[in-house]
Amino acid sequence: MGRKGKRKFMICPARSETHLRRETR
Repeated sequence: MGRKGKRKFMICPARSETHLRRETR
């Protein structure tokens, strides 16, 4: 799950910024 979140962040860092912060937990 951690790898999928990092990949999405590279595709949409501005839109996944909030999602990445929640998945970072």
